[in-house]
Amino acid sequence: VQGTSITNNKGEFTINFKAIPDPGAKKENHPIFTYTVSVDVTDINGETRSNTTHVNVGYHSLIAQIDVADNIYKSKKEQQININTTNLDGVFTPAKGQIKIYKL
Repeated sequence: VQGTSITNNKGEFTINFKAIPDPGAKKENHPIFTYTVSVDVTDINGETRSNTTHVNVGYHSLIAQIDVADNIYKSKKEQQININTTNLDGVFTPAKGQIKIYKL
């Protein structure tokens, strides 16, 4: 999709698009769809600047990554579990949750 827009007095503009998912992707698999946005901006002097960015969209808004040792020993008093939560673009996003650990 392509089009033309005009910036406001601050040089800002908005790009609206429909993030239509791949019909073959199953929602329960939590797919992430990456859209590439390329922009060419020409100022009143005719000078053009270009940039490209990526926008990630999905059926969910948060990714939680959990790092834990391969083995946890009950004889060891303290254990460490690292949890990192980000949005789909990889930017840290605070989150609250609950962790349950079960003996296998």
